[in-house]
Amino acid sequence: MDKLQAHLVNPKLPYIQKEHCEACYDIATKISRFSLGDMKENCVIHNGISIAMA
Repeated sequence: MDKLQAHLVNPKLPYIQKEHCEACYDIATKISRFSLGDMKENCVIHNGISIAMA
């Protein structure tokens, strides 16, 4: 989880656009640490929105 968190706080993530959905915004702007549950919730939200947009 520490590796994932360190990767996510990198401000130059080209594939996470905070305008895409609320999950991407949360990941791109969150300053505090994520729990595994938070990440799972954001993944479910992101995937649902992505599928609906397709």
